[in-house]
Amino acid sequence: MSSEEKPETARNEETSGAAPKGNMSVFLYILLLFSAALLLMCLSSLIHQRNNTEALGKLQSSVSVMQEVQNLQEKIIALQEERRTLEEQLEEARAGEREASEQTAAARRETEAMRRLYLMREQYREGRYRACQATMQAFEAEGLSDSLSGESPGNGVISPLDYYRQLQEAVPARIAEAEAARAAENSNG
Repeated sequence: MSSEEKPETARNEETSGAAPKGNMSVFLYILLLFSAALLLMCLSSLIHQRNNTEALGKLQSSVSVMQEVQNLQEKIIALQEERRTLEEQLEEARAGEREASEQTAAARRETEAMRRLYLMREQYREGRYRACQATMQAFEAEGLSDSLSGESPGNGVISPLDYYRQLQEAVPARIAEAEAARAAENSNG
């Protein structure tokens, strides 16, 4: 080998020896970059999964809250329906109470009218025509004549209203007769 060939060979050896070292460092560099990229992708995936888990937890919490709200709304609607029903029942009860109260008041007035009619009849029968007339005036002032029944109880008995009308006609006539009799006595005596 000549001396010129030796330096070329040495150069070739240096070049070929340097090439594997340079290739190796590039390969390590690429391997390091891929490892870092893989590590960053894994880290990114974990962070993304954690964020998704948190978001899912929040979403489930929101769904749970919405279900509670919906349950509460259904309870409110049910309670409103129950309230409406109870208000209707209360109104019906109040109407029934008013009706019963009106019926009781009407029955009391009718009873008082019949009691006073009986009193007038007794006063008339005993000949106390002025007292009977005073009772009639109070009877009319209180509007009790409207409470007398116009229906006959049957068996030939006249109605309380018709009996009262007969008393209204008879009492002034009896008072006039009594005054005429007294005037005749005073003129005779």
